[in-house]
Amino acid sequence: AFLLNRSSDLCEADTAVIVKCNIGFSDVYRDVTVPATVESDGKEYIVAAIGEGAFMGSSVKSVDLSECPGLKVIKKDAFCICHDLEKLLLPSSLKVIEETAFSSCTRLVSINIQDCMELFSIGQSAFDTCANLISIVLPRSLTYLGERVFINCNNLRTVDMSDCELLYTIKSNSFNSCSSLNSIILPPNLTDIEESAFIYCRSLVSIDIPVGVKNISPRVFMQCSSLQNINISVANQYYTFKDYLLLSKDNKTIFLCVGGRTGEYILPDGIEKIEDAAFNGCKFRSLDFSKCNSLVSIADNAMGANENLESVNLPKSLRLIGKSVFFNCPNLTSIEFPYGSEYFTVFDGILYSKDFKRLVVCNSDKNSPIEIRKEIEVIDASAFFNSKGITELDLSICDKLQVIELWAFYNSKLCKITFPSSLIRIENYSFYNCGQLRELDFSECNKLTSIEEFAFADNRKLEKVCFPASLSMIGTAAFSECWQLNTITYMGATEPELGNNAFYSRYAYERTLYLPNAVSGFDPSNWGPNVDIKYGEIPGSVELNNNSDYFKVSGMVGAVFIKSINADPYTIMSLNGSVVSNGMTKSGECKVPVSTPGIYIVKIGNQVNKVIVK
Repeated sequence: AFLLNRSSDLCEADTAVIVKCNIGFSDVYRDVTVPATVESDGKEYIVAAIGEGAFMGSSVKSVDLSECPGLKVIKKDAFCICHDLEKLLLPSSLKVIEETAFSSCTRLVSINIQDCMELFSIGQSAFDTCANLISIVLPRSLTYLGERVFINCNNLRTVDMSDCELLYTIKSNSFNSCSSLNSIILPPNLTDIEESAFIYCRSLVSIDIPVGVKNISPRVFMQCSSLQNINISVANQYYTFKDYLLLSKDNKTIFLCVGGRTGEYILPDGIEKIEDAAFNGCKFRSLDFSKCNSLVSIADNAMGANENLESVNLPKSLRLIGKSVFFNCPNLTSIEFPYGSEYFTVFDGILYSKDFKRLVVCNSDKNSPIEIRKEIEVIDASAFFNSKGITELDLSICDKLQVIELWAFYNSKLCKITFPSSLIRIENYSFYNCGQLRELDFSECNKLTSIEEFAFADNRKLEKVCFPASLSMIGTAAFSECWQLNTITYMGATEPELGNNAFYSRYAYERTLYLPNAVSGFDPSNWGPNVDIKYGEIPGSVELNNNSDYFKVSGMVGAVFIKSINADPYTIMSLNGSVVSNGMTKSGECKVPVSTPGIYIVKIGNQVNKVIVK
């Protein structure tokens, strides 16, 4: 039942690699024992490796490799997606388990890794999503444990690395989302715990940190909601734990605040820095940093996902606030700075940099209408995240605004927003699931170059979008699942770069893409299902007295063309109502210069028309 490869670079003389196991779905073939040797062309070969993808996706229920004393390596994807695999016996001779070797073996309950006394490397994601794995004991010989090695092992309860004297690093996301993990013994000589190693281990109550640990990266214990205690030896030179805080040894940096406390928390003086996600997921109603007269920086997402947080009092000394510091704090209604801060200010419930160039965050209780300072150049990540009261927002006066950062208006209740002509970039997920938006007009945004991944995805009431000629990139799924989007206008002559599924929708409503005349090379399928392309038309526009003997108007390159018999007053306006030009028509033809390409409103007498100027 085995296919062999005798020429693999893994194999010494007289050894073989099993590259494929051919088994059916009959029970008689679902319990597999791999022999120590296999015969080919009348000669015996020692089984030295299980090849890449050898059992991948098979219906095998149990695999016994313990009778293979020459087996050294289990290659990449060897048992990946073996959903029925429940039991695995490994040989003591095994040295390497490569990446994703047992990924998504969702019924695997036990594995005797502790018996592999020569095992020195387990690759990244090797046991990813082994959802029924309960307990792991790692052997003394282990020197390398890859990233995400046990990620999403939801039922993994205990991990014992107490004998792993040569394992010095827990890699990033190693135990991410092991939600049942309640006991773990770390290697005795551990020095580094990388980012997010134990994130979302919601059952972990206590953990002992070895004396030699010198680096605990950001987010290591983020969203470990049951964690109460971190035991650190007094001999550790880098960290200490007291009053629910994981601190630097000199008590100047907060790395983590564990759960268990509610109400108001007043932090002591002497703190200089708050690290990334340090208070993420805590349950405090109020955080008071006003006594922290030396505090100079708060890193990214430091206080995010605090559902109970209502107020924050920050000190005058603070110089740096990272991105998404107050991400998803739905009840935050008060952010206070003392008078005289040199770096930040609060104006009408919105936190800004002192020069008003950066809008950091808006209080969650703000309602429309609101006034945004026109000096802003950037709207910070998560600034209006989950905002419920702001339904309309006019940013057209913010003529220096260039960037709207990721998550900025995520899941807000915006019904209408007007963008400024200065806008250059809209980042990932910035307007994701703003469920009331019906129309987006970027026609005045003649500097806009990119709308990034998922920026406007899942806006299921969105019907119309107008893009400027300057737009060169629309990211992956940027307008995906906008079910009612039926009208798209793009004013450029060359199709922009479109990411995968940029306009994908499960529901195939008819959609029209309006383009200027004399363009080619546009693939309608890139713009969604059932797309019809129309050239030289503007959705919703009406030709001025198209059959009239008196006048006609149209847009052209750099000008509005007017043909008239009589002399009549005309006004040309941008879509936000700003007057671009006015005067009197003359008998015959005239061209009114317009400096910026876009859509314009032309009014002659009591009649109105829209035109595209290229």
